[in-house]
Amino acid sequence: MAKEATAGSIGHLLLQNKLVSSEELAEANQRRRAEEKPLGRVLVEMGALDEEKKLALYHQLFGHEIVSLEDFDIDPHVLAILPRSFCERHVLAPILRERNAIVLAVEDPSNVLALDEARDLSGMEIQPVLASCRDILQALQQYPQKDDEGRVIGAEPEPPSRLQQFVHLGIVFLIAILPIVIPFIAFWQEPNLGYAFTAFFRNDRFEMVLFPFLCWALWLVTIYEVHGLIFRPSHGRR
Repeated sequence: MAKEATAGSIGHLLLQNKLVSSEELAEANQRRRAEEKPLGRVLVEMGALDEEKKLALYHQLFGHEIVSLEDFDIDPHVLAILPRSFCERHVLAPILRERNAIVLAVEDPSNVLALDEARDLSGMEIQPVLASCRDILQALQQYPQKDDEGRVIGAEPEPPSRLQQFVHLGIVFLIAILPIVIPFIAFWQEPNLGYAFTAFFRNDRFEMVLFPFLCWALWLVTIYEVHGLIFRPSHGRR
């Protein structure tokens, strides 16, 4: 198995398995240096290398799964994990995110330097899969645009984590029960105030008893509307 991330190592593999001739390899190496492209991509563009045979060889040597990216919609947030220039230079594309790892479609799995750089740039573990040059370059056309603040344009925001949801709901709940908690604390500190409040509602006038509940309902509606104004733009708009 090839371990070095060099054009020579991948070229030797292809030559050894008779997927290219020595003349084609020599010409591809010249073009690779002039155009600053990966050797595999140059050979494919020359028409000297059959991608299906190349992927089958890589699968046999490296054991990575072969995937097709044709008509594959990639989450813009996943693509944005790595810079487009880096992906185009090494012919690779992040296609899925799985917890603290990204599934990376690669044209050349022997390029361990590119995989290490992808790990450093993303701060995540890398799970390589094999894909054709054509599929990867086509997938990179889906790369998202960003606004001046670095946010992805036209993409759904990432859903909040369970911890964020729990904290968020906890804050909303605490705010909602404030009209109950504050009087309770006040009555606890000043019993006379509690007695006066209780005496006020000892009469039979229904509207006096209903008034606090109506005020609390109004408070809940206000919280709901303010919550929507604050959080809906960042979590619900396209």
